[in-house]
Amino acid sequence: MPHCGAPIPEGDQARVDALHRLDVLDTLPEPAYDDIVALASHICGTPIALVSLVDTERQWFKAKVGLGAQETHRDLAFCGHALLAPTDVMVVEDATVDPRFRESQLVLGPPYIRFYAGAPIVTSEGHVLGTVCVIDTVPRLLKAEQLAALRSLARQAALFLQTREAAKVSQQMAIDLAATVRERDAALDHAAIMAREIDHRVMNSLQMISSLLEMQSQQQKATDAGAALRRAVGSVQAIARVHQHIHLADSAEPADATAYLARLCEECSRVFDHGAPVIVEGPVVHVGTDDLVSLGLIVNELVTNSFKHGAGHVGVSVSAHDGRIDRLTVSDDGPGPPDGFTLQSGRGLGMRVVRSLARKLDADVTLCCGPSGRGAVATLQMRPVPT
Repeated sequence: MPHCGAPIPEGDQARVDALHRLDVLDTLPEPAYDDIVALASHICGTPIALVSLVDTERQWFKAKVGLGAQETHRDLAFCGHALLAPTDVMVVEDATVDPRFRESQLVLGPPYIRFYAGAPIVTSEGHVLGTVCVIDTVPRLLKAEQLAALRSLARQAALFLQTREAAKVSQQMAIDLAATVRERDAALDHAAIMAREIDHRVMNSLQMISSLLEMQSQQQKATDAGAALRRAVGSVQAIARVHQHIHLADSAEPADATAYLARLCEECSRVFDHGAPVIVEGPVVHVGTDDLVSLGLIVNELVTNSFKHGAGHVGVSVSAHDGRIDRLTVSDDGPGPPDGFTLQSGRGLGMRVVRSLARKLDADVTLCCGPSGRGAVATLQMRPVPT
């Protein structure tokens, strides 16, 4: 009766797919698997031991001792039969009298297999990838402790293979992450270039508006309209400097708000030809670019408003808590707000801008008379961060 290979088990394609996902077939020898076959051969006292992985049409040996071949056809594989009983060691005490193998060319010819014992390599998903097996050229039996050792070595082989799969998944994740980071960096670089281009155009536009307003103010020097135009020129130039200091900087990292506001107020004084410098006090506190723009525009509006109403001395005070600004005040020695006036009731464009920016910063803004009843104190109070 001619030899027939083992029947193909149900769901074999899923098992083969699981094996292929490991990318282990036809790889170079590895010490971990070589140690397994060396131990199996020593414990069971057999000249041949294999870590055999069963593919669609072949069995391939990841590790071997005592055998020259690297693979055989699946129809000849004893391990093909071991796939059918994944819960125990398959033992063939004498292949010459076993009807499944007695006509096999591996029994009738080299390596003249007589004894075989194979412990299935089973993954955590239940796929039987192959076996850790031992082979002898004479019939024999194994003791219970030898069979138990084969099972342990098969579990170890399964662990090594699954660790390989996990490492492969991690490597792919690292590759995907690196690609995502590269794409993000490219997008950020593009965004930075576009932002610089937009800011360049904004600066040009502000400069053009400033020049046109300046020309109009020169034509109406002695009129109230001329004075209003000159104030508009100062505001536009101050806003331009907000862009210059922040958006055209080389770094988008958070900047020291106190130092930035000091520079801004110095320029406001120069633009409006104000005799006394604006005193800015406060700790070093770093603020992100978006919030810094809002703070700069608020302070610019409040300081220039103080200049407009005849204040001689203007001060800006910054206080911080837990690394963030919690309060900002702009005070002056001018005539102070009219009776009944509040920032909320102010209908001018400047006050509406201040209120809008305060909402953006999640802050409350108030305006009141100074402690002595003279001057004005505008306070920007940040709301607590929810816990």
